Amino acid sequence: MNSLDAFVYDVEPLAGAYATTLDEDAMLDDIMALTDKASPASDEARSDHSAEAAPAKRTRVRKRQIDELKYLREKMDEYSSQLTALQQLKAVESQNSSPWEAISRRQAQARSLAEAENAKLKLAVEEQLKVTEALMRIVTKRPKLAEAACIDDWKVQKLPSSPVRRRNAMRSLVDAKREAMEGVFVRKQIQDAASAPMVSDVVYDAATDSVRLECSTVHELAVDYPTAVETMWEMHTITGTRTLASSQYRCLETVDATTVYYRRSFTLGAAPVEGNVIFARFNEPNRTVFVSETVLDDEAHPYSPNVFVSNETTWMMLEKTDVGARVRFCASAIMPCKASRDAPSSTSQHYVAFAELLLDSFKKNLHDMQMYVRGQVEARLGPLAPQHHCPMNALATKLKSVWRF
Repeated sequence: MNSLDAFVYDVEPLAGAYATTLDEDAMLDDIMALTDKASPASDEARSDHSAEAAPAKRTRVRKRQIDELKYLREKMDEYSSQLTALQQLKAVESQNSSPWEAISRRQAQARSLAEAENAKLKLAVEEQLKVTEALMRIVTKRPKLAEAACIDDWKVQKLPSSPVRRRNAMRSLVDAKREAMEGVFVRKQIQDAASAPMVSDVVYDAATDSVRLECSTVHELAVDYPTAVETMWEMHTITGTRTLASSQYRCLETVDATTVYYRRSFTLGAAPVEGNVIFARFNEPNRTVFVSETVLDDEAHPYSPNVFVSNETTWMMLEKTDVGARVRFCASAIMPCKASRDAPSSTSQHYVAFAELLLDSFKKNLHDMQMYVRGQVEARLGPLAPQHHCPMNALATKLKSVWRF
């Protein structure tokens, strides 16, 4: 392949904070102006039928955009109210606590659990509010992005049919993404972090004129490093079909000893989604990197006509630690597009709801991987106690309890 421009994206962060007080009339006027731009002179020769249909189409698009912005405002108000309520609840609990509660161990534990749960809820609502505000900024400036794109609208490169060129193209795609990994991890602030909670972001991708959704995290795996690496690879090197909690994987091709090609199928709400994915393994000293990249156009394995097509890249680094393994994970995706223009749009779901479902799918996909690894390890060593950091430590503890060292 001569170019990888269609597969390597430069993400442009959104600048400035969104003002929560909008002049809705002015906002709708802006939408009218954006959607009613005059056609070029070359379009004057259109048929009478097309000329009559254009105003009706603009009206439908305009109504859709107005509905999306109103829905976004409603969601922002909803999440803001939830956040305020959680903050007020914390203040009331602090005011009503008595000295006697402090000396009760049971009450202290209950309070600690309640505060932890409240903190989780607060963090979740803050994440939802952040995503909604970011989408509001993007859709307000570029209302047409709220419309579901078709894969024909994207400038994509077709995977070659020649076996040698095809294999080289696949390797070029994942190699390019591997080269980009350090920069992505630095931008997401997870390159050197010992741990980091799951964080979601919404950015405008200038290269594709699309909304890009991202999530990242760093955490410890309760599995020893060699087992974690081999089990993760085993999960993706399938020969048939593998069904997990949130996705189904079907083998398309085995590219080479460190690269596989499969189709991942899942749903976002009621919308079926497919993605042809190249998954590659990079073995490095004291760490292993797994990279996946979506292929958008492949005549050998075309997408189903009535589905949405994912456009997602994932990076997963497994590092060897003193007690097991550490995972650095980042997923980045453009909002899914329709496989064909005749495919039904997800009109029953608002744009922000579709975006939230996609962000949730990142977490479900990572959870599927973790549960698969844990299940395989427990099948070999038996159930792992939560306090043990790796299977070998768990096995040693079991032996000590029997032999009384």
